[in-house]
Amino acid sequence: MVAGASVGSWAGRLGLRRFLVACVGASGPALVLYGAATGLGLAAIGVLFTGGCYMAALSTCTSVTQRSATSELRGRAMVINNFLLGAAYPAGLMLQARLADAWSLRAVTTPRASAWSG
Repeated sequence: MVAGASVGSWAGRLGLRRFLVACVGASGPALVLYGAATGLGLAAIGVLFTGGCYMAALSTCTSVTQRSATSELRGRAMVINNFLLGAAYPAGLMLQARLADAWSLRAVTTPRASAWSG
């Protein structure tokens, strides 16, 4: 809810593209915090931070897609955007779940998030 209530003002101050890059960039450290958490308290903070980054990036990505496409291509651009969210994202989660079952959630999340963080 916090992300939903504050995305507009932050995106307005920074600009949509810069805000989107910041949200995606902050997702890596948030996932590292979650994956490396040794207790429930740190894991909860990591999940909250990750969820906020995700929700902010999700809503901003939709706005960037709509504003970037010409009026003739806007519908097609949104179809691709929604396909990636509706199909590719769950497919990645299913793969991550299988790997986490085999190795552990920490073993799957932390190294990938560290690499993502740069």
